[in-house]
Amino acid sequence: MTLNTSSSNFTSPENDKADIVYTLKKNEYNGNTFVDLFIKDIRKN
Repeated sequence: MTLNTSSSNFTSPENDKADIVYTLKKNEYNGNTFVDLFIKDIRKN
C-alpha cells in the first residue's frame, strides 16, 4: 500500500483559484489495482 499526500492548485475557467489537499491510497486485490482519493481540504484563494 502506498500513501501519498499532495497539494495541487487548480484554476477554473472563471479564474477562481483553489488549493486542494488530497491523499491517494493505492492497493491491490486479486491482481487488480485500486486507488482511493481522499480530499482533505479545499482552500479558496
